[in-house]
Amino acid sequence: MLYRDLKNAGYTVFFDHETLGAGNFISNIQNAIDDSTDFLLLLSRDALSKRIFEDDDILHKEIAYALKKRKQIVGIMLSGFESFPKVLPEDIVELPHANCLYGKMEYYEAMFSKLVSGQFLKSIPRNNANIKVEKSGDLQK
Repeated sequence: MLYRDLKNAGYTVFFDHETLGAGNFISNIQNAIDDSTDFLLLLSRDALSKRIFEDDDILHKEIAYALKKRKQIVGIMLSGFESFPKVLPEDIVELPHANCLYGKMEYYEAMFSKLVSGQFLKSIPRNNANIKVEKSGDLQK
């Protein structure tokens, strides 16, 4: 839903399930991060569980790379994600300093409006229009 609404609002959006093509997965993700201005991090209940410490954890690699490249990181805290762990791997220890929004479904319209208000994203939508999300999730200009 967030991917759809950002695309409809005129933003260029990379979402691996929709955008990622053939080739080396990690390299493609890193190239997408390189080409981006903002890095939206969807934080589910277990997003930063103990697996974040494993060498092969893709989310850890993505976050570390985005931090290394000094991307604007915006956390979207989904239902079940209450707070950042007290201990994180050294290369993502700055993550809790990222500004976050509550992305729980009951607050989706307010979260999306705030996200695209100019206070969170450095990216500018192609159409740069005033955008409003209706309860159905559709966008209005």
